[in-house]
Amino acid sequence: MAVAASAHRLVAPAAAPASSPAAASRVSLGFLRLGASRSLVLPAAPRICCQSINSANVLGASLTTSDDAVPQPVVLIDQESDRDATIVQLSFGDRLGALLDTMNALKDLGLDVTKGSVATELAVTQTKFHIMRSGRKVENPDMLEKIRLTIINNLLQYHPESSEKLAMGEFFGIKPPEKKVDVDVVTHIIVEDDGPKRSMLYIETADRSGLLLEIIKIIADVNIDVESAEIDTEGLVAKDKFHVSYRGAKLNSSLSQILATGDVHAALCGLPCLARQLFRWAEATPRGFPRPASAYAAVLVPLAEAKLIHAAYPVSLRAIHVSLLLPLLSLLLSSPTTSSLHYLLNLLLRLSTKFSTECRPHDHAPTTCSTLCLAAFREMAGHGVALFIKDCNRVLRVLRDEARWDDMRAVYEEMLQLGIEPSIATYNTVLDSFFREGRVDQAAKLLRVMEARAGECLPSDVTYNVVISGLVRKGELEKAAQLVDRMRSSKKASAFTFNPLITGLFARGSVEKAGALQLEMENEGIVPTVVMYNAVIHGLFKSGNVEASQMKFVEMRAMGLLSDLITYNSLINGNCKAGNLKEALWLLGELRCAGLTPTVLTYNILLDGYCRLGDLEETRRFKEEMIEQGCHPDVSTYTILMNGSRKVRNLAMVREFFDEMLSKGLQPDCFAYNTRISAELIVGDTSEALQLREVLMSRGISSDTVTYHVLIDGLCKSGNLKDAFVLWMKMVSDGL
Repeated sequence: MAVAASAHRLVAPAAAPASSPAAASRVSLGFLRLGASRSLVLPAAPRICCQSINSANVLGASLTTSDDAVPQPVVLIDQESDRDATIVQLSFGDRLGALLDTMNALKDLGLDVTKGSVATELAVTQTKFHIMRSGRKVENPDMLEKIRLTIINNLLQYHPESSEKLAMGEFFGIKPPEKKVDVDVVTHIIVEDDGPKRSMLYIETADRSGLLLEIIKIIADVNIDVESAEIDTEGLVAKDKFHVSYRGAKLNSSLSQILATGDVHAALCGLPCLARQLFRWAEATPRGFPRPASAYAAVLVPLAEAKLIHAAYPVSLRAIHVSLLLPLLSLLLSSPTTSSLHYLLNLLLRLSTKFSTECRPHDHAPTTCSTLCLAAFREMAGHGVALFIKDCNRVLRVLRDEARWDDMRAVYEEMLQLGIEPSIATYNTVLDSFFREGRVDQAAKLLRVMEARAGECLPSDVTYNVVISGLVRKGELEKAAQLVDRMRSSKKASAFTFNPLITGLFARGSVEKAGALQLEMENEGIVPTVVMYNAVIHGLFKSGNVEASQMKFVEMRAMGLLSDLITYNSLINGNCKAGNLKEALWLLGELRCAGLTPTVLTYNILLDGYCRLGDLEETRRFKEEMIEQGCHPDVSTYTILMNGSRKVRNLAMVREFFDEMLSKGLQPDCFAYNTRISAELIVGDTSEALQLREVLMSRGISSDTVTYHVLIDGLCKSGNLKDAFVLWMKMVSDGL
């Protein structure tokens, strides 16, 4: 087990005779070309060397230097030569003296310097300390690294010229090294047998702070024991030697398989925990885990075969975020679908339904969650994979939420063709999609099919709640009320049954009926939920009953219900529209005290409140406060700011906000363009307004009725009736 840098290859030690047991053939590491830091390279057969191309022999001591002015500093920590003490040896040409300051610094670490000696060899003064801690050899890796760094720090302090020869001189010296070690080139690994029960591991790599700790941690994390070590820092390079064993024996053939044959997949299949550790370590390196789909497959397959699906979760998630889901699926599906692979495929499908564009890097990838999960489902369905119904339902819900009705029903049909039996959740999702699309007839037909079926797919209270919501959305409140009464008589009604009907009554302006229905619900022993109170508060504000809505907020808290972000946003919005900006800002403080974080919607509501008062300076100040709080403006934010500026006829500020929106990489929507066009027309600039409409169309954004009405009105007011008539004819031909 060792650590290696990226972009290196495994090669045999130089000049090894063919008959020698040390000889090894050249092999490739395949996907194990990791980041610009050390990567996992696993122990090998009797003697295997891992070194970079055009590099020096790892075993050769690089004590000489081409620079006669400044000698090569060397720090050696020896854990092998003395049974009871750690030996530290330091040399810097002939420039070192008694090193009393270094001894004192070691004592400050709580160490005892039991013996010291100074010897001269080939004009190099070598100072040696025997160090103990609490009467024993120092074995803690953290302390060993502190010893090494303390000695190097003292060397930099009392011999500042050494900084140009030490990696630490880059950050802590007076003169950084002129030639820096390239970690992609100067990393070497040698693993060889060291008797029947242990192996010898040599590592040479670019030095840096914390290097020893990282090496020890990586070795320990895969259950390889370090029996003794020799830590050698020679200028810019760290050269470490470890006596290691694996479960009381030398490193076994499974571990050596990666080096010996380059067959990473075969080796990791027998070592799933090692596969997981490989991924964790590589992700912590500057370049992260390698990008080929085969690299992810080599880690995921052994985890799946070991039934460690929970460990496969972060690996799968990362593969999705680096846009490798579809190549990975193609690779996995090229093999026979075993039980373990079936679980892995379902995990990948499930995670694709949770795909977040916020986490996605700027790689070429599907732009929406629905596009990704649909592509993943079809890739698997095309190979005849009968996926779990729960994961199929997740795909259906994603497609429903993004209004992709045709794709949703196509997936449903493919599920049936694959023999995937629908569940009650499947039917409820499809039923809801029919209502959302406005196809009430199809929803009623599906409901009859459900009612005719026996078993687990009979309509449930959730089903009827979906139907009630659909009827309310369609405006058929009377039919919704009849179904609510039917559920009440069967004692299956819940707060979720009443919520959509109460919301619909408020939307229609039937405030008294909505209040009476809530009272009836409570008299039947049904406790209102936060969702219901949110609907009531929003409805009361919408109807202009500000005081009543605030009383409902107090009532809600008295019942012990915790207000959520929707509650506060409704209250803030209602107060802003009522001109109570002071009350809205107090609610913002209450929101934070409740442990909630304001969203961009919260800030947009408040910005609109400031704009309603015509206070643009305070509006700009609040926008800056929003950014300071880590909440970045979106297109709606800038549209609100432009509209506020438009209302006070400040065209310069409208243009400023529009340009700022573009500079932030935001793409204006139709509402943003309409606001800017309206502002241009207010000051009589019809040519600029018409040009903006051309820009809008060139970007694939369709003009809506507001766009046409604003332009026609502006043209008429400017006396340009001919252009206004042409535009009106265009609007009619567009079907608006």
